[in-house]
Amino acid sequence: RAFREAGVSGFYIEQTTAHSRSALQHADLQTWVMAKLMDDPDRPLEDLVDDFCGHYYGPAGEPLKAYFRRLDAATRAFADTLPDRRVRKGLSAVGVHRALTAESIAALQGLLDTAEAAVADDPLRLERVQEVRLAADFTAIALWDRLDLAQALNLDRAALLDRYETRFARNIRSIYSD
Repeated sequence: RAFREAGVSGFYIEQTTAHSRSALQHADLQTWVMAKLMDDPDRPLEDLVDDFCGHYYGPAGEPLKAYFRRLDAATRAFADTLPDRRVRKGLSAVGVHRALTAESIAALQGLLDTAEAAVADDPLRLERVQEVRLAADFTAIALWDRLDLAQALNLDRAALLDRYETRFARNIRSIYSD
């Protein structure tokens, strides 16, 4: 929308998704939304997220929509506390985990548990949900001590680290194996 309002008639966007760090940034969703907004910049973002989640995650779409909404709400609430607009606009790229509390991390993990259960018999969609969980687990590991997550999550640190390492290794093997 901003490009159109500025009189831009065309532009190029590049999004890298072929590495494990992309999973931490929800690159599949970002790439799809960017492509759709280039086609129709007036389409509401909420509609795009709903469409993507319903098709990409199937039966896990509803809990994933709730996951992304909750993550977005926490990020926006945290961004509103920052004094500089430029810092707020760049928040998604740097340290968004600072917006999360033990309660919000536990809620996000619960939504991912629900999503995984919904697609337990669908290997492709289960893998997609687990890629989203990779980001949630990374954040929980990073904030474990600061937020005392042992009290908030029904999971011990060793189990969380094992789940993250297993998923991360699977992701790397799927990208770089012959």
